[in-house]
Amino acid sequence: MMKRYFYRILTGWIIIFGSSACASPEILTPEPTATIKVLPTLTDTPAATHTPTLELVAEPTATATPQGVQSEDLEGTHIQFWHPWTGDKEFAILTSVNKFNAANDYGIVVTAFSHGGDLYRDVRSGIELGAVPNIAAGYNNQIQSWDDYGNFIVDLNDFITDPEWGLSDEEQADYYPVIWEQDVIDGKRMGLPVSRSAMVLFYNQTWAQELGFETAPKTPVEFKEQSCAAAAARNDGTGGWIAATDPSTMMSWIMAFGGDGLNTDGDAYAYNTRPVDLAFDFVKSIFKSGCAWVPETRYPNNEFATRQGLFYTSSIAGLPYQMRAFEYADSHDEWVVIPYPSPLGDPVLNLYGPAYAILKSTLEEDLAAWVFVNWLSQPENQADFITASGYFPTQMSTVNFLSGYAHENPHWAASQDLLQYGRYEPRFGSWGLARWALGDAMVELIDPNFSSEDIPILLKDLDTLIAETHLNTR
Repeated sequence: MMKRYFYRILTGWIIIFGSSACASPEILTPEPTATIKVLPTLTDTPAATHTPTLELVAEPTATATPQGVQSEDLEGTHIQFWHPWTGDKEFAILTSVNKFNAANDYGIVVTAFSHGGDLYRDVRSGIELGAVPNIAAGYNNQIQSWDDYGNFIVDLNDFITDPEWGLSDEEQADYYPVIWEQDVIDGKRMGLPVSRSAMVLFYNQTWAQELGFETAPKTPVEFKEQSCAAAAARNDGTGGWIAATDPSTMMSWIMAFGGDGLNTDGDAYAYNTRPVDLAFDFVKSIFKSGCAWVPETRYPNNEFATRQGLFYTSSIAGLPYQMRAFEYADSHDEWVVIPYPSPLGDPVLNLYGPAYAILKSTLEEDLAAWVFVNWLSQPENQADFITASGYFPTQMSTVNFLSGYAHENPHWAASQDLLQYGRYEPRFGSWGLARWALGDAMVELIDPNFSSEDIPILLKDLDTLIAETHLNTR
């Protein structure tokens, strides 16, 4: 059933895996990359694409603790930082880099390069050539893939627990627990979390109340009931759930029904399971009832603002765009951000985002990279990136430096409470490609010609294809 889709994954979509292994819904076509070493001005524009020249390294050195390295050993150390950000996010990172270069007490000099959507592929190529940056910002499945290539990623536990250079218990406890553990794989800390986005539902509270619903849905049954009421009110094929068919949307429903896409040992994928079956059956039922629809446009903010949907699947990066859409539509409806409702009584927030990973070099360069990453992750410094990106902070105290941003973005401020419901997707290096098989399964699921009775066959095929993908990309 899914064989025709798998060919597309192994051919056409291998390009997606190579360029952005865990591309989130808000990632757009990347702008030209930039190399900037001076403090940018508001009129700066990205320069032409630039590939930095790096020293060749035959193989990574052994990981060691920083004990014995003195502050003077870091004097004049140059490190390179590759990241995927463009636009406002790149501006914020470059500003932080320049601030660090000017103020750090060690004489460390950081040079940052934007690789846009090519970052994952460029780091993989650098590993093959023996020329890698000191730091790369990637999703945990990307970092895992880089590490699978030859143990190239530094275990940050060696730095975090160091009595001189590490993080205190209070600093570690400041991280949201679900975010803090997300980049730890088999006990190895692959990175320090940068920020987090999340799959959420926008909900038109005003319209729901007019339809007779006083509160947001707590269960999938209530979600379907409200969606169908809105669809009936429109009676034109719209009005219910404005859905998306990306893998993270389907994964959110799987999480809501108690699944995680893994076997009981957590060491392999497993989608032919009861929770996944329940999630697929629910999604099929809501489409079959005419209470959900998929718009042609990728970002249907206007459709949601004009009551063409009671619910709209989005990431939190879409919040400012949705606010503007309501303004343009001159709509005074009140809308809120809600998590995915669960029959288990625990709503779900599908969290994802990059981490700062350190690639092995000399002990001095590794420590210099840690000093920079640690500084960049301090709440007062992280706040600058959060303001530019609109993502969730990774530490609870960061919000203390975001009062102005929270005042201007009330939906973002209110959604901070949802972090307690956070979950995350599989962390295998193969997930960057395997996740698209899940997206394909959802596309087939909602096809009007697909029968609910065929869901077990679909899940059996999905299990086989994802297992093959996992095997072929390790």
